[in-house]
Amino acid sequence: MLVALLLPKNRLHERATRDLEKLVTRELRVLPSVLAEAWFLLHEREQRAPLAALLAAIRVGPATEPPWERVFEWLVRYADHEPDWVDACLVVIASGDQRIWTYDAEFRSVWRRLDGSRVPLGVSGAR
Repeated sequence: MLVALLLPKNRLHERATRDLEKLVTRELRVLPSVLAEAWFLLHEREQRAPLAALLAAIRVGPATEPPWERVFEWLVRYADHEPDWVDACLVVIASGDQRIWTYDAEFRSVWRRLDGSRVPLGVSGAR
């Protein structure tokens, strides 16, 4: 989502921009692990520079990373699907009352919370 917002040529840029307009009334939080992943995916200095400005502009605050034990428990449960750390953190944090803004299809079709329920998404129709 952050990468899509920052890169106008990204295939999800227009959608992310529209969805942000819908979500701007909510309190938005970002996990440090999500920021690390976005930083990694933004390869060029020119791509990375606007990240802090974007977060300030949309008034995003830091989210607290979930307990490692629960993240590892989830990773072990879904090991056959080879999830990454960020996906696990997002699913575990969604075990509370948090909604996840992602376009990764696994959040709708594969990943489930530790109790087996669906991951609540911040926008509909993850792809």
